Amino acid sequence: MKKILNILIVLFLCTLLDSKDKNLEELLLDLQSSHYPTRISAIYNLGILKDHRAIKPLEYLFFTNKNSTAYSERYDIVDALRSIGYTDAIESLIRMLKTNYCTDAIIAALNSLDPDWKMRQDAQKLFDNFIISITEHDEHALNAIKILPLISPEKALKPFLKTLTERGLNDNEIRPFLDGLGIIKSKETLIPLIEFFFDPNYTSFRFGTATTLDKINPDWRDMKLVKDKIPELLEESENPMSDSNKSRMIYSFEILRDNRAIPYLLRMIKENDLVKSDALNALAFFNDKDAKDAVLEALNDKEISLRNQLLGTIGISGLEYYCRPLIDIIRNKDDEARWAAIESIGKLKCSSALPALIEIIETAVNKNSIEDSYIKDEALLTIISISDCAIVPTLLKWLKQKKYYQDYLIYTLAQFNDKRIAESLIPLLEDATISLNANAIEILRKSDDPRALKLLQKALIDTDWETRAHAEWAIWNIQHHKTSE
Repeated sequence: MKKILNILIVLFLCTLLDSKDKNLEELLLDLQSSHYPTRISAIYNLGILKDHRAIKPLEYLFFTNKNSTAYSERYDIVDALRSIGYTDAIESLIRMLKTNYCTDAIIAALNSLDPDWKMRQDAQKLFDNFIISITEHDEHALNAIKILPLISPEKALKPFLKTLTERGLNDNEIRPFLDGLGIIKSKETLIPLIEFFFDPNYTSFRFGTATTLDKINPDWRDMKLVKDKIPELLEESENPMSDSNKSRMIYSFEILRDNRAIPYLLRMIKENDLVKSDALNALAFFNDKDAKDAVLEALNDKEISLRNQLLGTIGISGLEYYCRPLIDIIRNKDDEARWAAIESIGKLKCSSALPALIEIIETAVNKNSIEDSYIKDEALLTIISISDCAIVPTLLKWLKQKKYYQDYLIYTLAQFNDKRIAESLIPLLEDATISLNANAIEILRKSDDPRALKLLQKALIDTDWETRAHAEWAIWNIQHHKTSE
């Protein structure tokens, strides 16, 4: 009897193996299909099957896929290889790094399969080839520039530094090269990068260079080397040049924010509209009386596009000085200017603007027009970005008045951590004045009121699956918090 049972077990296992082989063959055929759903299903199921024989076909498809959906399919192939595992999968993933396709996903997959994959011989050989490509500037240089800093910043430093010093780059390579230096973040590149910033042959790349310098040393503008270069730049600015070159020069001074450039920028606002607009946008970043006066005067300009662009720049200037003028604009100007000013108030986080924003919202609700509703929504978003708890009582007052869009208000209130919010919301939820949704649940989660837990438990029965999921998480969070105490 035992012998018969063993025979049956062997036959059953053979059947399973035959079935698996048959399934694998079908999936590999589907992998060659021109039908996207069939192909993507095969990739997914090969990952589940975890058969090492699927690794090579998946790698082949990764390299040869010419379909319009190839970009997303490559990510799915990487996921499948990660799921399959085996040394062969690691080897395939390392070979895939040559392509500059979905590099982030490949690195993540390799890290999960083998945290020490960079020490492998094939990985080291790949790194060496990248270094050669960058140093010798061969046809693979662009891919190497994009990939090497991501996988081995320490190995990328030397060839990147050499290339930066020798200026051995074409225009297509400079932006990814600067991105790579921002990843490497080595102090050794600081001086060569500053020299590159001031190189007149690369003026169109000054923004990217400044962004990289900010990552390496946010205080690079205060370095003596930079300060000593400003007079040279000012002297260069006096030369006759086209409008596009004037704009580049203006932008350079905007990046550097050295007050010695202000007289030049003030002269430029007397030029044509294009140059004038660039000069005003640059002046908005200077904490200087003459610069501020010029900006304030321009805010009353009849040229709407110039004014609105300047309003947007003021928002990222970081100067709270402009809060007062922005408040005047949202009270007195046309809707387009008000919109831009409200957005800038949010970026500057002007708490002093809260009364004006409240006034705008209440006026818009009373008017009940489509145009005013857009302004109202922007004002609410701005209140969220300011994140001042002083607004909470007003929001709670609006919540009890049905003429306000309650879901939007609850979303706004959920951004604050204030016990008064749950205390006011709970009675409205209990008498069904307001329906329970994800944002209301988030407010209840922060409350230690026993009624909040009861409402959440009720939500497990009477609501849709999404609300139930939010409620389950909130209940767990409340109970876990109590246990930890």
